[in-house]
Amino acid sequence: TQGAQVVTGNNPADTRVSVLLPAALAVGESFAVTFRVQIKEPLSPSVTTVRNQALVTGDNIVPTLSDDPDTPAPGDPTVTSVSGLPKVDLSKSDALLIDADEDGFPSPGDTLVYELVLTNRGGQTAMDIELIDSLDENTVLVAGSVQTSQGAVRQGNGPGDTNVQIAVGNLARNATATFSFQATITDPLPAGVATVSNQARVTGSNFSPVLSDDPATDALDDPTVTAVTAAPLLLVSKRDFLYDDADGDDQVGPGDTLFYMIQVNNIGNTTAASVLLTDTPDLQTTLLASKVQVSQGQVVSGNSAGDRVLQVRLDEIPPGAIVNIGFQVRVNATATEPLVNQATTQFTNPNDATRTVITALSDDPDTATSSDPTVTQIKDGQPAGGLLELLLPLVLR
Repeated sequence: TQGAQVVTGNNPADTRVSVLLPAALAVGESFAVTFRVQIKEPLSPSVTTVRNQALVTGDNIVPTLSDDPDTPAPGDPTVTSVSGLPKVDLSKSDALLIDADEDGFPSPGDTLVYELVLTNRGGQTAMDIELIDSLDENTVLVAGSVQTSQGAVRQGNGPGDTNVQIAVGNLARNATATFSFQATITDPLPAGVATVSNQARVTGSNFSPVLSDDPATDALDDPTVTAVTAAPLLLVSKRDFLYDDADGDDQVGPGDTLFYMIQVNNIGNTTAASVLLTDTPDLQTTLLASKVQVSQGQVVSGNSAGDRVLQVRLDEIPPGAIVNIGFQVRVNATATEPLVNQATTQFTNPNDATRTVITALSDDPDTATSSDPTVTQIKDGQPAGGLLELLLPLVLR
């Protein structure tokens, strides 16, 4: 606070905050007090909230309790939800270990290594953890390749084992355990198979089951997908941001401006050719001219007044490359329904003699559903299931 005397609260042993104003507080005047507290660690799993309430006294006023403005109740404490339970995260990455045909890409007959990292970011020890991993039907577990930093391998290192099972035991808060195993891609692969997919699952006695997440993608709790043979594989994500909040209410409504960020990621093992991205914004919005930004490629449509469709020619996207596209729309005055928007990306495989056009739909990474449209909730409408973030102006690179 400024101009007031802090009586208690700034010394290491203080357990309460006490502030004294140097003079009377005139009608219409106000003052603010701020302080920080740290939640105890470890936190008992039975504790679900922390509460705080201030008391104001004076010579000519009735003692007054502070009020939480986020609730309708008058004079109520400020209550913050907390959790002392474990919070277990499991990531799973893949890498080419043995390149049998020496082509530099995962392909039939090659061996992959999967590396898993289990972390407990919660408030107490995760108990009785079991890890189970069922391999893709087009891969074969390399016997004896399962390794763990703690616990015991129950399945995976014996002759004839086809899946991985590890009794991990307990994992303390802020602790990490690592695991790895190898799998060989079936040779030959069935016709039409372009990927192998793998996902692990951990269970415990004091937390809900958790699926592994591929850290190479924006999606949450998604399988680790490996492109095989020489083929491109485009993952397209699309996020929505409140760019210009015209009425300052932190909600999307008529007159506000949204910024859409599209990311095109080639997780395949060859270049995606003739890439063309098309996006038709929701009819309740107006595409803003001269606001399309691209990190590569040519804007065919979307930057001219009156354009209704965004179209960007991205040409070629090599393996591992990421292309960013951003554009803005203004919410029309008549908008009342959730805004639904999805981009379509078309491309070809240069190794395909027929040059068949492949289509990839954008995915909303804020939901668990794959290849779903990005839905933006309009204030006072029905929940749409997505998340919306505030955005500061940016330039795509």
